[in-house]
Amino acid sequence: MYDDIWKFYEGLSFISLAFRYCVNSALFLRCAKSFFREKYGKGLTLALWHVLYLTEEFALYYAFNTTDVFQNIMCIAIDISFLLLLQKLLFSCGGAMNLFTVFSFSVGKSLSASIVSVAAYQLLGDLLSDCILNFAEEDLLMKYGDIIFFISFVITTIAAMTGYSLILALYLKIVRTNFRKKDYRLQLKESLFLILPLVTSLCISITVRMMEFAPNGDEYTDIFVEIPVTKLFIPAADILLLGTNAVSLILFQNLVEYNEEKSKRSLLESQICQMQNEIGEIQDIYSDIRGLRHDMKNHIADISAYVKSVLGKDDPNVEGYIGKMTETVDRLDFSFNTGNPITDIIVHQKSQEAEKRGISFGSDFTFPLKDGVDV
Repeated sequence: MYDDIWKFYEGLSFISLAFRYCVNSALFLRCAKSFFREKYGKGLTLALWHVLYLTEEFALYYAFNTTDVFQNIMCIAIDISFLLLLQKLLFSCGGAMNLFTVFSFSVGKSLSASIVSVAAYQLLGDLLSDCILNFAEEDLLMKYGDIIFFISFVITTIAAMTGYSLILALYLKIVRTNFRKKDYRLQLKESLFLILPLVTSLCISITVRMMEFAPNGDEYTDIFVEIPVTKLFIPAADILLLGTNAVSLILFQNLVEYNEEKSKRSLLESQICQMQNEIGEIQDIYSDIRGLRHDMKNHIADISAYVKSVLGKDDPNVEGYIGKMTETVDRLDFSFNTGNPITDIIVHQKSQEAEKRGISFGSDFTFPLKDGVDV
């Protein structure tokens, strides 16, 4: 019976491990697809991704002893390097953004695993054990104790798998949805602003993990036994680290959008300033044209009077020529006088458009000088 239960323990542990790897593969692939364009077809990318990722994860699991500090660090470094290479192989991605997505995922899965390992296997496990010891009869424990505690282990394992999936999925969703400028080209300082908090969180997670079962000679000291309050503080710290990274990302996006809005506003202000200068020039030209029109009309009237005095009579050819000159000069003036040259031009343009389309056009608009409206 004991051997059978132990085999069940091992089998359930392997199922939990395989489930976590599959969740990691699916969630990171979804994250990568939201940031980058696939190099190959969806089906081929999906197959290559899952096969290569799962192969790498199981290879690292069997090749390294993660309770050893040096081997654990080596395992994480190889995992990150492999993810960078895999993402570069299957997606069109840049260097800084490639680093950001990989470190975001690595931090997310490391902190999520830390949270659920403490919350499920420590807090929930202790709660179930206490309930079993307090409420189960002694004869029942003697006879079916192994089975009862195995059922407790099954419950905590299911809770751990569910919690891990939900926490990692939520964190990566926050990363995907809040990084709105996915085509934004990161500068060096911006890359450091995004990636350094992730690297720091990953280092803290590794350190805490090494402290959970710290080497003490040939034995291991369980920090949760030595310092029980760590069962609350470690998950709380992990949650705060995830929140800090999410807030940093949101802050970065807000700064990027603010700078873009600032640039647009600066450009708009420059355009408005240029427009105001052009409006001033148009007003000066308009005033000069009106003065020229007035002088030309007087000049034409003088020419007409002089011709009549010389000829002593009206000449139809001369009158026609002078009439055409008068029409030409009249074109220099707008048919609508609104009180401002800019609005004169606008109304005049609309009247010409209406005339071309055979539409009757009239206007009694007057520019409100006293209201202080900027033209």
